[in-house]
Amino acid sequence: MPEPTLDAILGLLQPLAGAEALAPESALLSSGRLDSFQLLDLVESLEDTYGFAAQASEVTPENLDTPALILAYVQGKRAQA
Repeated sequence: MPEPTLDAILGLLQPLAGAEALAPESALLSSGRLDSFQLLDLVESLEDTYGFAAQASEVTPENLDTPALILAYVQGKRAQA
């Protein structure tokens, strides 16, 4: 499994979030940049890429609203494995 990095997270997000550049603190969910279907696609990509299973209770803006939060979430999940 690859190590999660901010660049890798940004690479997974770019096809979902559109052409506008993303920064580590770019709001994705709270801004409406990602809709619920795109969020599910993102979670599936994270699970496949980094080898973990997300729990429904973890799929929240507190974990997934920005690329930096997503990176921290993935790192935490990997540390639990």
